[in-house]
Amino acid sequence: MTAESKNFRLSLNLKIAALFVGWWNLLNDCVCIVALIVFPGLVSRNERSPALVFSIILLCVLGIIIFFTYLYIDGIESRNHRKLEVFRIICIISIILYSITTFALLDKSTLGRFNNIPTEHYLMIIMVSIFLLFVQIVEFLVVNSAYKKLRYEQLPAQNPINILI
Repeated sequence: MTAESKNFRLSLNLKIAALFVGWWNLLNDCVCIVALIVFPGLVSRNERSPALVFSIILLCVLGIIIFFTYLYIDGIESRNHRKLEVFRIICIISIILYSITTFALLDKSTLGRFNNIPTEHYLMIIMVSIFLLFVQIVEFLVVNSAYKKLRYEQLPAQNPINILI
C-alpha cells in the first residue's frame, strides 16, 4: 500500500466521520425542536411562565445551532475550513458545559440535593454524564481533525510538519 493510497483512505474515513458527526447533531437538534413544538404540555399553559420563556429561548438557540451545523456539513462537502470554525467553538462550549455538569455531579456537596433519588439512579446519572462527556470529546476530536485537514489543504504553509495530509 502506497503512502498516497493510505492518505486517501484516511482522508475518506475522516470525511465520513465528520459527516456522521454533522448529520447526527443535525438530527438530534431537529428532534429536540420537534419535541418542544409537538409536546406543548411539557411547559405551563400560563403565557408568562418561566418554562414557556425558557422553551422559546431554547427553540431560538437550537435554531441557531442547526444553522451552524448545516454550515459545518456544507463546509465538509465544499472543503471550506472557515465554515467549520463556529461548529468547532460550539463543540468546545459543549465540552465545557458537560465537564461542569459532570464535576458538579461528582462533587460531594451536591449529594445533599439528591437525597430523594435512589443511589442506583444517582450512579446511573453520573455514568451517563461521563459517557456524554466522552462522546463530546470524541466528537470534538473528529471536528478539529477535519478542520485542521481542510485548513492545511487551503493554507499549506501553515502545516507545522509540512506533509501532505
